[in-house]
Amino acid sequence: MAVVLQVSLLPNFFSTGLVPDVALILVIVWTAKNGFDASLAKTISAGLLVDLFSFWPVGLSILSFLAVSFVVDSLSKRFLVPQTVRKMIIFISLILVGTWINYFLLTILMKIFVSIRNLPQNDFSIWNQAIIFKPLFNLLTLAAVYWPLEKLEHIFGQQNKMIIKR
Repeated sequence: MAVVLQVSLLPNFFSTGLVPDVALILVIVWTAKNGFDASLAKTISAGLLVDLFSFWPVGLSILSFLAVSFVVDSLSKRFLVPQTVRKMIIFISLILVGTWINYFLLTILMKIFVSIRNLPQNDFSIWNQAIIFKPLFNLLTLAAVYWPLEKLEHIFGQQNKMIIKR
């Protein structure tokens, strides 16, 4: 659902290259909460779906999401604490770092792919407006996605507990 939202609906409201990465935000939240190992299957699935729906070479987003997930896991183990205010600041930092890592890796991987396949060179510039605005849009998307996601996880967690008790 998040990938369809990211690829189909959000480009109508944002310019090309500045569409918020809803799937990336979910990967970061899953990894920060559950760890790299527990979110590995979801991360690979999200990357695969982004590649398929975006018509990119299959594997670019998977590699990028795995790298972001690994970095987020190592940073969240060190810095996330139960204090609410500090936890939100760390989540904001993780979104910023994850967005930049994803952006740089996808740009570099696309340049490599284009040069290997001898395709026409597009302007895959690392330094453009996306490096500033994309993290800001992702932070706004985090604010819109985080609390409903928390509520859904809480509801489904309660239902799973009821099923297990029976």
